[in-house]
Amino acid sequence: MIDAMQFPQRIHDVAQRDPQRRLFGCQLHKYESCRCLAESEVVALESTYGIEVPSEYRVFLTRVGNGGAGPGNGLVALKGPVAPKQSSNRKMGATVRHEVGRVIRKAHYEDVGVNYDAWCHW
Repeated sequence: MIDAMQFPQRIHDVAQRDPQRRLFGCQLHKYESCRCLAESEVVALESTYGIEVPSEYRVFLTRVGNGGAGPGNGLVALKGPVAPKQSSNRKMGATVRHEVGRVIRKAHYEDVGVNYDAWCHW
């Protein structure tokens, strides 16, 4: 197991060996970690979602970073709770047809807003 506090040095070493930034995923994370979370932010996240963050991960989040550089495209940052996006009240639908064109089933849905926060922001 890797000590979390060795992680920044290991990322730095890989970045030094890849000055042209050619390794897969580094264009996204740029060998940088997202900012660390304050202990109060971790507590708020646990309270909001009714979870307990494991102690090793808590150390990583509060001392190393909340996502960023890591394997592949990097580590995805935890996001704080966000208010649901307003629905457009638009009706959407799907129609399933038999191979000869006869309608088998129709379904209608309300458009639901989706929140997407950019990489590393919380």
